Amino acid sequence: MLKSIFVFITLLYSLLLAEDGMRFSLKTDYMNHRAEIYASGDLERGTALKFVNFIKQNNIGRAIVYLNSYGGSLEEGMLLGRIIREMGYETSIGTTKSRMAGICASACSYAFAGGVARYIYYDKQRLGLHQFYSSDGSESGSIADTQKMTANIVNYLSEMGVDEQAFVVASSTHKNSMTWLTKAEAIKLNFANNGKNKTKAEIKLMSGDRINQKPYLKIEQEKVEGTGKFLFYCLNNTMYVRGMILTNEENSLIHSQNVKRHYFVLNDGEFLVQEGQNGISAKNRSISLDRKLSGIDIDRILNSDVMNMWIENGSEFRWGIEVDIYPVKEQIREFTRSCNIVESRDDLDTALGYF
Repeated sequence: MLKSIFVFITLLYSLLLAEDGMRFSLKTDYMNHRAEIYASGDLERGTALKFVNFIKQNNIGRAIVYLNSYGGSLEEGMLLGRIIREMGYETSIGTTKSRMAGICASACSYAFAGGVARYIYYDKQRLGLHQFYSSDGSESGSIADTQKMTANIVNYLSEMGVDEQAFVVASSTHKNSMTWLTKAEAIKLNFANNGKNKTKAEIKLMSGDRINQKPYLKIEQEKVEGTGKFLFYCLNNTMYVRGMILTNEENSLIHSQNVKRHYFVLNDGEFLVQEGQNGISAKNRSISLDRKLSGIDIDRILNSDVMNMWIENGSEFRWGIEVDIYPVKEQIREFTRSCNIVESRDDLDTALGYF
């Protein structure tokens, strides 16, 4: 995919690149085992190509991109954002002098949206939005062109996981003004996610013929370190939960071997602790913990804001993931009240085997 984007940009920008515009520099984040790319200056025609050349020349793998720009070309900002997303990079706002302060405004905000994880932690990291305008600085243009650009922006924000309400905020701000989002506003719009996306909850049906399909509740949250899932289901008048950590095959293999202890953690402490290999399984890119829930267990879950899954192998370190369940507790409560009965354990294993 990156190769096709690179070819597209090369054909599109066959002219020589100007020396001004956005510049890129590189540092190493030894603690997090990743590159730090600093992008500073205006987004101009050819910026995305310069970025692709930069990461190819420096053979950059995992990285976070710190942006510091007042904007420039909207199309270039979205193209740069797509490349950042395709590479799996994270984004933040900052400079080589300070990773805690910087400005990312106008077209830069769309490049920022490309990050898989998008960090805003400090008040001096400023994210600004305003309405788009034509290359000559005017707000007018053909109705067709305006509609096309509007559709492109809305589709882009949706693709990047940003709330479409962000476009409303931008379009209601005059081009000569700027709406500066607070950290809370940026997170509410999912412009910033600080390493985790919003928790999702949905009722799904197990596989099989329509007559015998049974519902289960899927809770899911994507994070930089992996994806956490909880599947709530009923079996013989009893509630069960399957906790799943979606990672890569290497992690799945490493952390499922020599397991000494595995458990969940709620607000009030460790929960449903088990020793040894019973109750834990690994398949492809996931590790699962299966537990039966009593009424007291369900109450403890509903009185918690987060639910963790942890695995220990006897060393001083443990491995796992945390899921924010506060936003979806009402869905959990309703499902536990009204879930149907799964008649067969085989039906359950078949259905959950798809995840």
